[in-house]
Amino acid sequence: MSSVWAIAKKTVGVLLATGTILIAMTWLSGGFRSGQIQPGRVAAASPATAPAAKWVPVVRAQRPQYAELVGSVQAEVRATVTARLVANIIDVTVRAGDAVNKDDILAVLDDRDLKARVGQAKSLLVAATAKRDRAKTELDRIEELARKGSASAHELNQIRETYAEALAEVARVEKAVSEAEVALSDAIVRSPLKGIVIDRHAEPGDQASPGKPLLVVYDPGRLRLEVSVREALVGRLPLKKEIDVYIDALREKRRGVVQEIVPASDPQSHSFVVKVSITDSSRLYPGMFGRVRLPLEPAARLEIPTAAVERVGQLTLVTAKAPDGQVRRRSIRLGQAEGDMVEVLAGLEEGELVLLSPK
Repeated sequence: MSSVWAIAKKTVGVLLATGTILIAMTWLSGGFRSGQIQPGRVAAASPATAPAAKWVPVVRAQRPQYAELVGSVQAEVRATVTARLVANIIDVTVRAGDAVNKDDILAVLDDRDLKARVGQAKSLLVAATAKRDRAKTELDRIEELARKGSASAHELNQIRETYAEALAEVARVEKAVSEAEVALSDAIVRSPLKGIVIDRHAEPGDQASPGKPLLVVYDPGRLRLEVSVREALVGRLPLKKEIDVYIDALREKRRGVVQEIVPASDPQSHSFVVKVSITDSSRLYPGMFGRVRLPLEPAARLEIPTAAVERVGQLTLVTAKAPDGQVRRRSIRLGQAEGDMVEVLAGLEEGELVLLSPK
């Protein structure tokens, strides 16, 4: 009896497990969901509502040509500030970016030795002046005795030489005092012009010496663009010629005047440095990138609308249709844009069609 009960219990368990599995499969397959979309065909959109593809030809057109001359903005007036003596730096009063006026204090040097030298020179001047005054008094006395016949000519000449030596000594010491005072004034380093500090090369505690840069100051109102020009093009930029200067960082165009052409060519690049002064230097800084577009003779070029160009990452693509009707996407290389048209340097031929990108 127990064996029959065990078999029945096992059979019931198998049936329950099987039923559970069937119910789960039915639920997963969506058998218990309502509102399902039944399989079938979806009607295609009406051709009247789909945007029509517009193909435009690759054309050859006469366009003005330009030579792109690139360079950087540089300060026309730039001063490297150095000390005139060897001394420790006590303080540097400005930092890069600070505006300064002419003769503003930029740095202070240790002047203790210089003050001592001035004091010593002044003490020597006092002594030399006293010696001169005594020699003058003695000269006046001897000259009076000589007029009375009580002093010899030798005595008179001797006192005159002594007085002349005293005068020379006073002049020498006065010059030493002046030099010591000038050296003392050099312990205060002042700005040579009104401008902006662009570099700071020294800190308190450093030793200053002649020729060692402390600071660099430039005049922000006088900037110019220095560009490299090929030998074949330098003749198209005469002095005083007005040209347009493009500053990419500001997305602005400024007017410039050819100020200087360095009369020496780089033997490696075969180019000249041309300096173009910028009339409006507001918001410009030394080192900014700039361009000059030099007009050349018009020339024929292949071009397409910019609306046909698609950029994917680093690739420039168009959808092109060849004369045989074959359509494929192509990678192309572009040149300069002119309005809503752009030059095609490689990848397309005249007469082929390109697809305008839908907006």
